[in-house]
Amino acid sequence: MLTAKRQVVLQGPPGTGKTHLATAYIDWATDGRRQESRLQAILDALPLRERTPVRIADEVERLGLSALWDIVQFHPSYEYNDFVRTLAAQPVPGGVTFVAQHRILSLIAAAGVELAARGSDCELVLVLDEVNRGNIPSIFGELLYALEYRGQPVATAYSVDGDASITIPESLSVIGTMNTADRSIAVIDYALRRRFVFITVPATERPLVSHTGYVDEHHRAAALQMFAAVHNALGGSLAGIQVGPSYYLPSGVAVDLDAGLRELASRFVYEVLPLLGEYVLEGELDDGDLARLVGDLGIDPATPARDQVDALRVALLDRTAPALVGTLPNESGDARADDEATEEDTEPR
Repeated sequence: MLTAKRQVVLQGPPGTGKTHLATAYIDWATDGRRQESRLQAILDALPLRERTPVRIADEVERLGLSALWDIVQFHPSYEYNDFVRTLAAQPVPGGVTFVAQHRILSLIAAAGVELAARGSDCELVLVLDEVNRGNIPSIFGELLYALEYRGQPVATAYSVDGDASITIPESLSVIGTMNTADRSIAVIDYALRRRFVFITVPATERPLVSHTGYVDEHHRAAALQMFAAVHNALGGSLAGIQVGPSYYLPSGVAVDLDAGLRELASRFVYEVLPLLGEYVLEGELDDGDLARLVGDLGIDPATPARDQVDALRVALLDRTAPALVGTLPNESGDARADDEATEEDTEPR
């Protein structure tokens, strides 16, 4: 999709891996050299006076980078002066003066123009995390036009090195992420929506099924049960109001089942439950449904959080053993643990 239209927004509920997908693309574009290909890493290695598009292009060529990237996170106080260009105070004899300077979009775009002029095929990628949290017209200004008409200089309010225009090169890809569960944020600006392709990243169990980091199948079954329980509790809600699978993915730290279930229970109590509480406050989840979910999981909300974690860990251990009967291979390789097992024996509880 990025090759057809250089601007996309990955939208979906929290925990669906939107930022992970963006960074996975960067890993691919940089041939696995993500850290040294970041614009900020190149700037940090240059003296302050040499942090120019020309010197950035020099470093990209010297390092043999296939891509140059960076990431910014939008928020309500983020502005044009943070994103495009700004006036910065500089001391001079007898006082201060104000000098126009590049910000991240202007700088990476100018570096891309310089690289293209040298015949480089280096790709540029800019990730805009939580793009819907920012005031889009205020942040982008005239750059919304420049995104649509690549290669054409667009006049700005600030002149950097004698040039008041900005040109967005064809080589620059912009990837935004958007949390569809954040109803406190206004509907995404139409001007941005018209210029970006919006791709929905749904909350599914597929990452839990395929992930190789669980300590055993009991651990995986517990994660799948947690995902299903929350998904069912939110069954009447909009697709954008869900809880993604990343909340139930293992960190890789757990060395046995008990530690794995404790980690899973901790993430539910400290991360998922507060999120569900926000859904209740926003009217997206009925408080009775949340109370039933918590009760079914053996959690007493009146107890301290650490006790809730212990209770859920025990409940998960009790639930996953019967859930796995008849689904794990036996010694002969048969998919059923017992050829005589009945449907009642294998029914998840």
